[in-house]
Amino acid sequence: MQPLVRTAVAARARRRAPLLALLAVLLLGAGVTEASLKAAFVYNFTKLVTWPADALGEATEAFVVGVVGREGIGQELEAALKDKSVGGHPIEVRRWPTVDDIGRCQILWLSPEIVSDDGAMRRALARHAVLIVGDTEGLAQRGGMVRFYREETGEGMKMRFECNVEAARAAGLEVSSKLLSLARLVTGAMPEQP
Repeated sequence: MQPLVRTAVAARARRRAPLLALLAVLLLGAGVTEASLKAAFVYNFTKLVTWPADALGEATEAFVVGVVGREGIGQELEAALKDKSVGGHPIEVRRWPTVDDIGRCQILWLSPEIVSDDGAMRRALARHAVLIVGDTEGLAQRGGMVRFYREETGEGMKMRFECNVEAARAAGLEVSSKLLSLARLVTGAMPEQP
């Protein structure tokens, strides 16, 4: 991405970040499904994370959001990302049954059975320049980058997320300070194989 374009995108993202947080609170109370709210967050992550240029491919190639495993968020992602683009790349949602089936992608949603399987989790994390997201407890502490969770507050239920910025940097991704300001920061990585 050209520096001027990146600056313009970053400026828009900075202006929208507080609105994104407020929208999340309002939508959960307004009957919007949790899965569709997570899908909207994933779309906004495409604007608040910078991928290395070589990870995006040619201008005509799709920006791929992948779902691996039996996760039910695929339909919501397809609806939220339909006709959207990132830096001129059309966004496409692809689904794979196992980690070994995964093709090229920039964002990868991991289902609970993948996160709980050490071997599958290691293979997923070995992918360079891929933002690993999901909602399984412990995902970010095991080396994933973003995990969604719900939190009860005095104002009702809120959708929140935690971010493992060390894991994102290790994957070659740059996470904007605005995104990090909305996240609970965590650390952790997959333990070495015995």
